[in-house]
Amino acid sequence: MNKPPVFTAYTSLCSKIDRAGQSLWIYLLVQLCASLIGSLGLGFLLAWLPMHLQLSIEPVLSAVILLLSSILSGLCAILFFKSRYPLFWKEDLKRPFKASDVWNGYALLSLASFAFSLIFSLVNQWLNAPIQQPDFGVSRSLFSDLILFVAIVLIGPAIEELFFRGVLLKSFEAYGKTFSIVFSALCFGMMHLNFAQGLPAFFMGCVLGYFYVKTRSLTLVILIHMLNNAISFLTMSTWFMWIAPFVILLACLYGIVYLILKRKEFTLERRRWSSPKEVYQLAFKNVWILVFGFVFILSSLWMWLGR
Repeated sequence: MNKPPVFTAYTSLCSKIDRAGQSLWIYLLVQLCASLIGSLGLGFLLAWLPMHLQLSIEPVLSAVILLLSSILSGLCAILFFKSRYPLFWKEDLKRPFKASDVWNGYALLSLASFAFSLIFSLVNQWLNAPIQQPDFGVSRSLFSDLILFVAIVLIGPAIEELFFRGVLLKSFEAYGKTFSIVFSALCFGMMHLNFAQGLPAFFMGCVLGYFYVKTRSLTLVILIHMLNNAISFLTMSTWFMWIAPFVILLACLYGIVYLILKRKEFTLERRRWSSPKEVYQLAFKNVWILVFGFVFILSSLWMWLGR
């Protein structure tokens, strides 16, 4: 006797959510293990070097560890998910897009980031342990900063978009566009393991997910992500830090105008892209996702209060 279609769809969705949650854990654990092994190896190496060599080599090797851990963790998660569910990126990577959408996406990201900076500043006025905004760890060493630029501005965004939008969002889009955007953005935010990055990253994931669903271009969201990280990274440099505030202010003002002009379109798309509430219930009751969320909260509290 054939199973009812509803039951088949239910079990298929549960299985896919399980796989997504497991992939998320693989992403995190491989990244942590790669960073730990790299740090231990770096510490062992530096112990045998004179002090003047330690000061010059340490930032370079730390940047290399960051780069390699980003690549390895993302690829492992992608391959794990792909082992059960096929991935089709070729068309999405080649699909044409409007160059103006790169700026449109960045403007919305800047606006969200600025809003969260204001919120954190207000909250910090009432906290004994303020929420610290993370930095990119620019070392003032040209070679190490170049590697950091590659890791944070080029490789990191590409790997993250391939996994969170190209894998998670695209795989769940059949269950509702809004759900796929929110679910992938939530996973993206939790992966940062702290409030200061995780909350803005969630909204960043929503913006990137929106542009991906709207344009079907994976290359577009990678470029938006790269531009966002590039400007954030360059604000750490002495020469760009004077220009960055004007760029960010211009982007925020443009983002407000863009939201006003597109408000009717956003409302219509939100209605068209709605997802059944049962899909959200399945996803957010999944044990892999629940435990990952619990780890995110614990990690955030430890980084916030345990300093």
